[in-house]
Amino acid sequence: MKPLFIFLALTLLVAASPAQVPGRRLVDTERHVVTASRQGDMIVFTMEAIADFTDDHDDSKPLGTGWDYAGIRVDVNDNNIVDKGTDIAFGIRQKTSLLCSQYLLNENASTLCGGLHSAGNLKAEFRSTELQLKPHPVFTFEIPIDELGGGKIGLVFYLSDPVDGRFTYPNSRCPLSFDETIRLDLSKI
Repeated sequence: MKPLFIFLALTLLVAASPAQVPGRRLVDTERHVVTASRQGDMIVFTMEAIADFTDDHDDSKPLGTGWDYAGIRVDVNDNNIVDKGTDIAFGIRQKTSLLCSQYLLNENASTLCGGLHSAGNLKAEFRSTELQLKPHPVFTFEIPIDELGGGKIGLVFYLSDPVDGRFTYPNSRCPLSFDETIRLDLSKI
């Protein structure tokens, strides 16, 4: 009788557990979830807007007000300073949904899209996932580890929001700087 009871209890426990997403969760809020995982020589950042149920593609409006988007700024040398030509950013090209890869020039400027020649990929989708059964924006960035420096990095994430426009993680007083970042050791992914 005891083995059957233990089996049933474990089955109920697993069934009641929240959805498990592969990778390390870097952001986990009621609106957004960001995970990082490793697939071969790539780091995969999956960014989900789990409270956004609108599929926005109005390119006549500014980015973030009528267009779902996500972006990542990377402090490659993890020194909390934007280093011209070293630190990088990845985002979405508004009209094409292709990867926009750039070098950061300072806190307020970057090269044009493609200024950083990246072997990375971006998939922008509107679909359901294990985290949210209703369709929502899901952005998957696949970035080669060597483009990220391969060591310890600092990250800032941007996601659109239909109500508030844009969310930045971490929620810094100066969201374009690296004063506050989410730290990630690429060797431990």
